[in-house]
Amino acid sequence: MGRPSANLRRTFSSLLVAAGLLAIAALPACPVIAGLDGDYSLRTDAEAGPDTGPPVPGCEKTSCFGSCVDLETDPRNCGACGKACGTGYSCAARKCGNEVKGLASGGNFGCALLTAGTVACWGVGALGQLGVPVAEVTGTCGTSKCRIAPQVVAGLTGATQLAAANESICALKSDGTVWCWGRNDLGQLGRAGDPSCTVLPAAAVACNPVPTKVPDLPPIADLGHADQTFYAVTRTGAVYSWGSNGYGYLGDGLPLGGPNGFRAAPQIVPALSAGVRKVTSALSPHACALKTDGTVQCWGMSARGALGRPAGADPLEPVTMVPYRSTPTQVPALEAIDDVGAGYQSTYVHDAGGWRAFGHQGWAGLGNGKAPDTLEHPTPERVSVVPRPIRKLSVGHTVACAVDDQGTPWCWGRNIWGTIGDGTFGAPPAGGIACEASQPCRSDARQVKDLTAVAEFAIGGDMVFARKEDGTVYTWGANTDGRLGHAPGDGDEAMCNVPLGAAQCASHPTQLKGLP
Repeated sequence: MGRPSANLRRTFSSLLVAAGLLAIAALPACPVIAGLDGDYSLRTDAEAGPDTGPPVPGCEKTSCFGSCVDLETDPRNCGACGKACGTGYSCAARKCGNEVKGLASGGNFGCALLTAGTVACWGVGALGQLGVPVAEVTGTCGTSKCRIAPQVVAGLTGATQLAAANESICALKSDGTVWCWGRNDLGQLGRAGDPSCTVLPAAAVACNPVPTKVPDLPPIADLGHADQTFYAVTRTGAVYSWGSNGYGYLGDGLPLGGPNGFRAAPQIVPALSAGVRKVTSALSPHACALKTDGTVQCWGMSARGALGRPAGADPLEPVTMVPYRSTPTQVPALEAIDDVGAGYQSTYVHDAGGWRAFGHQGWAGLGNGKAPDTLEHPTPERVSVVPRPIRKLSVGHTVACAVDDQGTPWCWGRNIWGTIGDGTFGAPPAGGIACEASQPCRSDARQVKDLTAVAEFAIGGDMVFARKEDGTVYTWGANTDGRLGHAPGDGDEAMCNVPLGAAQCASHPTQLKGLP
């Protein structure tokens, strides 16, 4: 048989192509991922036409392919039927994004918890606290190695909560595990054996910038911390502790010093083996646990009445220069408490009547409007300095901040480096009245300048972070080492000349830029 002519071959090929096109056209329509849009959404062919399936009976929102959905918030149908957000991204106001949903503030750094379950950190990174290898932290802020722009911590996903101690931080993941990184010379990371970091000025301190799982913990529901110590509350209400035992932080009842100076392995706190809801998170020399029955137990440094009783009143307290209690003890006359916070030798508790505070009043930090003094205040008094009902309150090392029922932020306490956020700073009278050690403070709550709609605060080492309801973050306070997320001296920062020395500071909020 002879070879077909060229015309016949072309006709046969055309018929095959036409048949193929007809077959493809006969296939049922289905969403096909086409790529990632600029708003972090995945485009699908469902957006190309009006066919989204029949209406869902009784649906008051939008019917999409047989389901009743909310195009405002549904990450699988964000702004349009079939328009899915990328993995880890959320949907808000019909747009996909990776917003800040939580903050943590250490001694000289900060971290943001993102809706994707990732974490971004900024500030000083000389001890691995940014989750970045120390050699890659190439910026210098004063005498500190720093990274100004927030950077996502590599390899960490599924995070739901953060707890930042002085120079180390832990993240609770959705599976109940705890992962820590940063400084580890006192067992802060829940294990021993990490190599040393060389920091400025030259010193060798054990650290690890890689988030690593804390071993030997049951499933965890909540995290807390003190200065160099971490606490994990299990899903059954037991508390585990690890890290420094300064002032009895570990709560194990052992005396200080020698082999009891710190513990790298998590162990259960004997007095808190059940019934605990949360443990406080602050760079404070004591800690408190809120129990499910509404009572509060505290331990650590007992000076100024921070544990709710006069220092030395408990016969179990050791006789030392600085009084402390290494076993959690119930605070007298407190019941029906539903929240608790701790600052520097001060404690805040919340009940149906609002917030009360007791302990250190040297920097007017108890929020009662009274003049500062160096006396003990073990009896709780109502927080009265905020002119409107308090919706949320956060306690830091030497300052406290609250959000009222209209979203307006207020702060009070020590104001050396502009931590009140009202635009004032420095030695008295510029930064406030003269308080303990001639340091300036505000005994009245001052409205934070040019900031509204605040959702939460994170207060660390002489700086304050605030997350607004729209997910943006603002920072103010001391900034010699870039802990505010911008270079020292940027913008309208000032040099704060105070009794503790000169430092760059921002006395009013500045938006943190560069978050993922």
